[in-house]
Amino acid sequence: MKTAPPIKKLEKFAIEIIFLGFSIAFFYKSRYAQSFLSLCLFFLSLKLENISEFVISIKDGFKAKYHIPDEKIEQDIKDNKKPLNKRTFISLKQIEETVLRDIQKRIGGKMKRQINFVYGRPPNIEFAYTPDAVIQTKKELIFVEIKYVSKPGFADRIIQRGIEQLRTVVEKFTPMAGKKFITKLILASNFYIDPGKYKAPKGVYLEFYKL
Repeated sequence: MKTAPPIKKLEKFAIEIIFLGFSIAFFYKSRYAQSFLSLCLFFLSLKLENISEFVISIKDGFKAKYHIPDEKIEQDIKDNKKPLNKRTFISLKQIEETVLRDIQKRIGGKMKRQINFVYGRPPNIEFAYTPDAVIQTKKELIFVEIKYVSKPGFADRIIQRGIEQLRTVVEKFTPMAGKKFITKLILASNFYIDPGKYKAPKGVYLEFYKL
């Protein structure tokens, strides 16, 4: 949860420029395999601190598995005006794990986590999003986003922000999904939240989860 020192940020920026430069140079030399590899490394360097697994092939493109950034859970803590400490962080993380286990049991399919999705091509990345989980069934690709709400007074603000985020996700990724693409905004709380109270765009479904 610590902010990276300025020198680290400069080093990371330098690495990104080097990879991008090599990609362009290889491309103009018609060395497309090397250009592709350099471009992949450039993309990965954008999220270097979060990478835990990396797979690459010329035929299938490249995939990277990421740790969910601490900043995402930190934002949930801030939204609920809770103290930002290790105890609160672990507590929200446990809530997320519990909710996801139950959601997958109910939906079925294969669940993957810590996957970063990017819209656009480096260096012109328009939008990046890391869902809490991705569930694939025979007919659907489902992005799951969990929003914890600790008090009724926080509900509208937290939920509306989640809806707007998923609106953008649906707009950007639906044409590329290859199957029916939907997003689920799970409203996790100790008190009842009526999903029907909130207007959601097509492709965004709200569900209440009682903690």
